[in-house]
Amino acid sequence: MEEIITLFPSFPYPRHISRILCSDFDETWRPHLTANQQDSGIRELEDYLQTHIPSLQLAVGWITSSTLEAVFRKCTGYARYFPHFIASSLGTELYFIRNNQITICREWIDQINDSGFLLANIPKAVKKATAYGIELYPQPEDYQGKFTRSFFIKIVPQAGKISSAWEK
Repeated sequence: MEEIITLFPSFPYPRHISRILCSDFDETWRPHLTANQQDSGIRELEDYLQTHIPSLQLAVGWITSSTLEAVFRKCTGYARYFPHFIASSLGTELYFIRNNQITICREWIDQINDSGFLLANIPKAVKKATAYGIELYPQPEDYQGKFTRSFFIKIVPQAGKISSAWEK
């Protein structure tokens, strides 16, 4: 693992982990609408976790489709603590946080690289989907990771093409 950045405080790290709390980040840990953030209960949850993580032997993580950079931006002025890990970009990037330092999990990156995944193949897949009447529209940059390209989908019915696309 390699050091990435120093953060604002992270939750205390338990000596032993016997439980893991995984939370979706967008709309679960952090409401999108600023008006909903004030009454979200996050302050109370953070206070509880800050106090009880060691005795609960609990690790806390956020799972999100957002990139790590988007998570940082969305946390500013909202969250007071970072969790013990973040699985960003639909879980294709895994980061561990300890003592306010974040490191990327190199082993996870190696697994993805060893799988044969190539970003260069994505345009070919998009072109193939389009040929079968499946239109893909890129999602905003917050959802485009190092190992992902996220799209909205629109299916345009064309006699027989869609069912055969799913079969291939």
